[in-house]
Amino acid sequence: MIGNAGTTLAVFQQRCNSNPDYMQRCQSALANGSGPENRAAAYLISGNNAVCSDAFTQLQMVASDVPGKPDQHSFISNNGRTMLQMAIVYDWCNPALSDPQKQWIENQMTAFGDWYVSNSAALDVYHDDMNNVWSAVALAGLTLKYTSKDSQATTYLTKADQQWKQVILPALAYEADWWHEGFTYVQPSVGSAAIYATAWTIATDEDLYAWARANANDVFEKYLLFHAYSIRPDYHYVYFGDSSDNKQFIELFSRGLIDTLTVTSHSPLGQALSVEIRDHSRPYYDYSGNDGWQVALLYDKALDGAATPRSSLPTARWLSPGAADVAILRSGWTANDTFIWLSCGDYFGAHGHDEAGAFQVFRHSQLSGWDGYYDNFDSDHWANYYSQHSVHANTLSIYEPGELFPTSISLADPSQNVNDGGQRVLRRDKNGSAFPNPDLPTYLKNKTSGTMYETGDLKTFEHGSCHDYVACDVTAAYDSPGFATDGNPPKVSEVTRQFVFLRPEILVVFDRVQSTDPSYKKSFLLHSLAQPSIQGSSFSITNGPGRLFGQTLLPASANISVVQNFMVDGKPHPPFQTGMESGGTRLEISPPTPQARDYFLHVFDATDPNQTNPPTATAQEDSMNAIAIIDDGTQTYTVSFAKTGALAGHLTVKTHAGQTLCDQPLGAMAQNPDGGATDGATHQTGDGGPAAPVQSGCGCQLGRRTPAPLCALLLIVFIGMRTGFRRCLGYRAFHRSR
Repeated sequence: MIGNAGTTLAVFQQRCNSNPDYMQRCQSALANGSGPENRAAAYLISGNNAVCSDAFTQLQMVASDVPGKPDQHSFISNNGRTMLQMAIVYDWCNPALSDPQKQWIENQMTAFGDWYVSNSAALDVYHDDMNNVWSAVALAGLTLKYTSKDSQATTYLTKADQQWKQVILPALAYEADWWHEGFTYVQPSVGSAAIYATAWTIATDEDLYAWARANANDVFEKYLLFHAYSIRPDYHYVYFGDSSDNKQFIELFSRGLIDTLTVTSHSPLGQALSVEIRDHSRPYYDYSGNDGWQVALLYDKALDGAATPRSSLPTARWLSPGAADVAILRSGWTANDTFIWLSCGDYFGAHGHDEAGAFQVFRHSQLSGWDGYYDNFDSDHWANYYSQHSVHANTLSIYEPGELFPTSISLADPSQNVNDGGQRVLRRDKNGSAFPNPDLPTYLKNKTSGTMYETGDLKTFEHGSCHDYVACDVTAAYDSPGFATDGNPPKVSEVTRQFVFLRPEILVVFDRVQSTDPSYKKSFLLHSLAQPSIQGSSFSITNGPGRLFGQTLLPASANISVVQNFMVDGKPHPPFQTGMESGGTRLEISPPTPQARDYFLHVFDATDPNQTNPPTATAQEDSMNAIAIIDDGTQTYTVSFAKTGALAGHLTVKTHAGQTLCDQPLGAMAQNPDGGATDGATHQTGDGGPAAPVQSGCGCQLGRRTPAPLCALLLIVFIGMRTGFRRCLGYRAFHRSR
């Protein structure tokens, strides 16, 4: 092993057998648990050959699928953890297995490995199957080197090393500290990368975490930042992409991934996240009961003193600069703080959603934001219409009669088209293609040709002393000049959004929209999990312990209507099952008369249900500027926005006593990207390293037949800790010779 990477067998045994910080949980899990990896771990602790017999019997059931059956994607999804389970049983139980048992595992590993290598060409670099498959190939190579399958193992190791370093990690580095597919897929995609990097680092003489720091934008540490910022104040992860409620909890799913990213890197942030997730989960829900022994394997309590808590981080961060272009703004790190999520960047692939320019507001509860529940494959709500279209999010709608929005239904029968006036459909183009990007160069080409994945850019990010400011251009997300798809003509020439967060609870949103035809109806969409209350140009949304006040300052005399039951174009599209974040009600706010250019200016206050007096807000405008004047009872905020030209504005904050607290142009302290995306044209690379091709797979789950995130899959970090450690040492010599 490299330095102190991983956990030695002796330390694991000491923790489970006699260390009071781990012993009770480890012993209970191993005494009462099941599953091949659990039984193999029990053998390492007890030395009882019978548990390895159980492990092998269970493994025969787990690894029984015929490669490629019933189809490529289903096989990959159903077997997301199978290679890891085979590797664990073979490696940990090796002294207790008979030669025929070892031969069976070797044959199954190579059957799976050969199929993966032969059927990987069509995988999409931004779909979770890619990471899933190539992590499995690497694990097969690490496990089988210097066995009877040595030749195939060498092939696996060579191909996996090339694929990860030349294709996958460069692509992950491009998206950097974000993963677009939603937290249902973070576990199989980021988790597969973490398993690979951890296993490789421990079993060879190469530290993949150090390699990524030098060559791939420090992507593994950035995944820790991704998790740190994506946790809302209620310790649920923010909703985006294909998300469902059971994967939004921090419990059961995420601590294992954080610990895998930390066990060899010893990241201070990862260490702190692990402890924070534990402390804010119900007792023993940070890992499932069956997997409780993994705490002794992956977490080192002795490192807690060097941990760096999230609260030491800036309260605002620009994530995935130049690529996903997500901004997260917080008033602080406590349970009572405001959390705002903004999406300004590009589309990456399946399991992502069309939501450029979308925003979410959370305080005490979800107040507004997301309605695209990931309910079931091929449901009307998810696949055929609602979730993957921008109507599910707080976006802008520009309704052009006759615009085509392809789905699995409308491709076959155009008369079934549903027109929400929203953004270009990118999961399926007119020909039904869904996964056209095997590497980053292909993706970058398809940003501005073919599928046209370019949907927006975060132009300005500013974390100031009295505000946060984000400016986005999302024109390309709509049918527009140079970005019209599916046979549709351009309907807009400008769609921009500017956000000013006046901590701790006021959000100002300004939109500029120019349509190619004055008759196209424009609407500001705001989703609600509860029935909103409307009084003239003001409205409120109360959801349990939270309340959102809103006021439409522009357009003057706006029409505000309430749409319920996931209704679009006269038809409801409710989810197959209703989730916690799926309300189905939205406000549609539109100008009183149609015109080519419109401005939307809104002021929101995220507060408590017992608050009945929101800040007062008025608007002023002239030919050059739109201005919001807000009084919260102690301070007056004057926020102006340029109506044309560059996205610009000005902020002044004064106390009622006349003291000026802020007086500056918006963007005066703008932050440059700190690493990641570059497309050779409009995006600027920061200090984080080169851009490169990415890969991921489509394995919707890590478990067999049912969705299961990382859980017990992290044990490959133990490879090389059994008696037959010579095999891993031999691999080191192989690796050095290449």
